[in-house]
Amino acid sequence: MLGFILGSVTVWAFLRRPEMPPSPPAVEADATAEPSDAAANAPATKSRNIATLADKPSISVVEAIFEQSREYAFWFENVTQIAIWNSVTGDYTDFFEVYRTRDATYFRPLDKLTWWRIDGYGPDPGMIRFAETNEMRLIRYRDAGVLPESHTLPPPPPPRFNLAP
Repeated sequence: MLGFILGSVTVWAFLRRPEMPPSPPAVEADATAEPSDAAANAPATKSRNIATLADKPSISVVEAIFEQSREYAFWFENVTQIAIWNSVTGDYTDFFEVYRTRDATYFRPLDKLTWWRIDGYGPDPGMIRFAETNEMRLIRYRDAGVLPESHTLPPPPPPRFNLAP
């Protein structure tokens, strides 16, 4: 019984909200009054793009952009990577990894692309750029009959050793 009472008092103490100080009374602004010096010297507010949250696009906007140009995507094991145009930075600086399943498409934000971004491919003018893996790039070059320049491809991965007996 003592434990129940002590537990109840502890919960009541934690759930009790501190009293807030009363808010200052509202003051009506005079329509004929001059703006104050503080209001005149206040920094101008920067306009925000309604499709962004903290200068990053919302997932619903990214999904809408992707759905308009889904047929351009390069898929590797039901995964692709995309870069979305950021009007604040003036470049394709918002990166996402896209997973597709039978029922849905999922988007995961990335710090940077791990695949090669393809410029000049996709809808024009585009808000989206697609990416491809090294293997996809080599196949695309081979099919086009073009040898890639050595500085456009990364070095090959190191050989894998089989250490199993």
